[in-house]
Amino acid sequence: METIGKNIAYFRKQAGYTQEELSEIMNVTSQAISKWENDLSYPDLAGIKELASALNVSADELLNGEANYPIVADADEERIARRILTIHIQTDDNAISGVKASNITVRYPVSVLMKSQKNGTLKEIVGDNAVSQLETALALVKQGITGPIVDVETYGTHVKITVEDYEN
Repeated sequence: METIGKNIAYFRKQAGYTQEELSEIMNVTSQAISKWENDLSYPDLAGIKELASALNVSADELLNGEANYPIVADADEERIARRILTIHIQTDDNAISGVKASNITVRYPVSVLMKSQKNGTLKEIVGDNAVSQLETALALVKQGITGPIVDVETYGTHVKITVEDYEN
């Protein structure tokens, strides 16, 4: 579990706000936002409710972690191009087929995927079978979606695709 401060920073970035922009919405200083994100202080209870509303998440998600749904926020092309599409696949041991458990995470910079989609080389990066699913995910990314966009668990396999802002 992440700290409350890490959760605040994560959801702020997912909503597309700078600390300054969020401070204006919350009517506090940007230093207050920085202190919250660095776990040096926290908003009061009324402030948690207001902060959760501003970030389009529940107070529970703000306090306990990741949203279970995508967040749609306006973003310019430059910000969208700085996002990362993460695909995480986790499988359990399967005694019948002899398949061993695996845990695979692949991170694709959205800018690379968009360029390869435009020039027709996306198939070379992700393979024939994944092109249509990835093109659907890219269409969502271009609309400003961040957060989990696919979260499926079936027959001992868990697949999660998430879009996040890349921060240096």
